[in-house]
Amino acid sequence: MKSRSVLCFTLGVATLSACAPAVSPEEAESIANEVQPILMETCARGGALLPASYPPSISALHPNAVRMAPEGMYVETWEFMAAERGVFIPCQPGRFAPQKGSDPSYEAVGNGVYTYYIAG
Repeated sequence: MKSRSVLCFTLGVATLSACAPAVSPEEAESIANEVQPILMETCARGGALLPASYPPSISALHPNAVRMAPEGMYVETWEFMAAERGVFIPCQPGRFAPQKGSDPSYEAVGNGVYTYYIAG
C-alpha cells in the first residue's frame, strides 16, 4: 500500500512539473516587447483577450486562455480543476514584487516576465 501511495505522489509531482511553461530569456524578451502595447491599453479595464489579438510570442505558448487583471496579463498554459500554470507579465514590472509562498506563486524568467502557478 505504501508503494502505491509513493507511486501516486511521484506521478502527481511529475505531472505538475511537466506542465510548467518553458520560457527562455530570449523568448521572455520577445514577450515583454510584444505585449507592452497591450498592457498599456488593457491593464486598467481587465478581461479576456481573444486569440485573434494574441501577439506571435503569446500564440507560440499555445495558451488555453489569456486574461488581463489589474496586476498584469495571465497566459494560462495548463489548468486542472482550480490549479493553473502559465506565463505572467505585470502591468508595472518595476513595482511588481512577488512574495515567497504566495498563491499565485511566481518565478522570474527575465525582462519582467514570470511563470506562475495558482494552487487554487
